[in-house]
Amino acid sequence: MSIETNPDFWDCECEYDYIHNKKESDYCWDCNTSHEEQPDSREIEVQWMKKMKKIEITEYMCNPHVFLLEEFIKAQTIDVHGNVLPIEECQLLDDEISSLRDLMIGESMDLGEPEAGLTVKRVA
Repeated sequence: MSIETNPDFWDCECEYDYIHNKKESDYCWDCNTSHEEQPDSREIEVQWMKKMKKIEITEYMCNPHVFLLEEFIKAQTIDVHGNVLPIEECQLLDDEISSLRDLMIGESMDLGEPEAGLTVKRVA
């Protein structure tokens, strides 16, 4: 039985957060490895990583709430019947979704209009 790998991702030597997107990073500064020296990531681990990313959202001065990233995106872009929301009703734009997905653990970004005071931080 062969192991399916994903040529778009690579594994560094770190114990945690070791899967890297080749388009975003060709070197891991934490363990000093390059994608040229390392194997492609296993497809099943890439899929798991995408599903398990967690974000913490803080609204102005309220307590933060933790969400699975993909569930949060889905809740902002799809209605209760599974239909994609029209652009005027959508809570997230494509560039915001891309920025959310690109956050590294510990990084944060503002979300939405400045007066909303929403901050998102990647926690896992």
